[in-house]
Amino acid sequence: MVKKKQIPTTENPLNRLNIDFSDVVKTIDELTSKQTNKQKQGIKFDNGKLQWDLLPIEPIEEVIRVLEYGITKGYSKDNWKHVAIEDESNMRYYNACLRHLTAWYKGEMFDPESSQMHLAHAVCCLLFQIWKDSQ
Repeated sequence: MVKKKQIPTTENPLNRLNIDFSDVVKTIDELTSKQTNKQKQGIKFDNGKLQWDLLPIEPIEEVIRVLEYGITKGYSKDNWKHVAIEDESNMRYYNACLRHLTAWYKGEMFDPESSQMHLAHAVCCLLFQIWKDSQ
């Protein structure tokens, strides 16, 4: 009769310590679960970024209508970027802005030519001037 070779079994050395690891496993599961829940909530780092929700959208839509009116008149989309300032004092957009503000101040809400709000025209002029000044 041939004796079968006995293959030694490897015993986990931790079993000899006679320690109950169920609490350790439970703690690891709890920590993993908390991390997973935090990840589900999501993280976004917005510090130092512009808060666009501070800007009221409805009046900005009026400004966009003025710009769209310019396109219907035949101006190119960015025509205002290429308008020459008449003199070094940059009075062109200043004058246009004040014409619209003065009409509004006198009680005229809408520009008779465009049917758009005078204040929206004035905002366009100010935006154009801010852009030109930053160049």
